[in-house]
Amino acid sequence: MMKVKRMCSLNMIFITTLLAILCLPSMLLADNQPQTGVITISQKTTERGGVTSSDKSGFPVTIDSPGSYRLVSNLTVPDGNTTAIEIDSNNVTIDLNGFSIIGPVSSGLGRGINSTSYAGDNVTIINGSIIGVGNFGIFVRDNCRIENVHAISNGLVGIVTGAECTIKGNIVANNDNSGIIAGSGSTVSYNIAEQNGSRGIDCNNSVVTWNTAVNNVTDGFHLGGGGSTVINNTSINNGGHGFNVWGSSTIYGNTATGNGGNGIVDGDGTLAKGNSLVMNNTVSFNVYYGLNLHNGTGYANNVINNNIDGTVTGGVPLGTNVCNGDTTCP
Repeated sequence: MMKVKRMCSLNMIFITTLLAILCLPSMLLADNQPQTGVITISQKTTERGGVTSSDKSGFPVTIDSPGSYRLVSNLTVPDGNTTAIEIDSNNVTIDLNGFSIIGPVSSGLGRGINSTSYAGDNVTIINGSIIGVGNFGIFVRDNCRIENVHAISNGLVGIVTGAECTIKGNIVANNDNSGIIAGSGSTVSYNIAEQNGSRGIDCNNSVVTWNTAVNNVTDGFHLGGGGSTVINNTSINNGGHGFNVWGSSTIYGNTATGNGGNGIVDGDGTLAKGNSLVMNNTVSFNVYYGLNLHNGTGYANNVINNNIDGTVTGGVPLGTNVCNGDTTCP
């Protein structure tokens, strides 16, 4: 009997030891944060410094190495001239992780997240808010991705990017200048731009789909450079044009209502204009024309109602349009 008990006891010790050995890697991984490949940033680590090799105590947090970084608390900057995070490297991902970068809602030179003049391509910023910093909420360079960010009440533009960026699912509101400014070749989709001090969404030669611009001081959408694709967007009660889209563009399935200029115009003055395709849009209650088009721009299947200056001026009808309930249009 004593021998059996001793064998049982030895078996239990062996099993316990084996389980401990098997579990050791996961225990070490849980306790050793850097092994996850994500570097965390908080108000405390900011005060301490050392997030990367060149990062000093206090703001800005300096990111000088490629990799993944994650906020684990809000970051609060002391004044409008202080930048929260400075990116001095390409290939950086910052997950705001539901937290916010918060400024004092006063204008200045400070930015929420800023790429330096010599680095900052291929940056990804996701999942959080930048509120009340002195200058740009986000300023990054080419080939970036900005997604699920709220840029609100910043002292200049909410989000500014270089060329060929993806800007998706963001809310930009109450910024002193434009909501979003994106470089050429970008894809801008599912964003909301509301009550910004200049344009809602401002891009060059880009693909712009499923966005909403409301109550911005000037144009809801401004697409410069020509050659843009503008599909299924909504522009309501902006102080300027609903859609100001330079020439050789496709403008399809959009809604422009109650804007202070034209519903849709394909270029201003001597700027690139004409030779666009304008189809399946709904344009109503704008102060100028519903469609203000130039040479070579064709239009079809649009519904144009109750615009103060008139229904359509210029352009070439390519099919049936409805103007104030009449298929004779204009």
